[in-house]
Amino acid sequence: MKKQILNLGRTLNKRQQKAINGGIAQCDQYNHCNGSGFCCSGGGCKRIGAPGVICDAELPRPDFSL
Repeated sequence: MKKQILNLGRTLNKRQQKAINGGIAQCDQYNHCNGSGFCCSGGGCKRIGAPGVICDAELPRPDFSL
């Protein structure tokens, strides 16, 4: 079964992968995005204030310095 699943399709290069997800940066596991002016919306980092963007709640990152 595993071999059948692994044989579906083909491996995509970076350019092809960006074309599929639109080159949108993905949010981390805490719904944070790199850079200011962006928020996590529907799993991708989008510009705050862009039409149709509703920011997901950010989760606090754990403090491992304790």
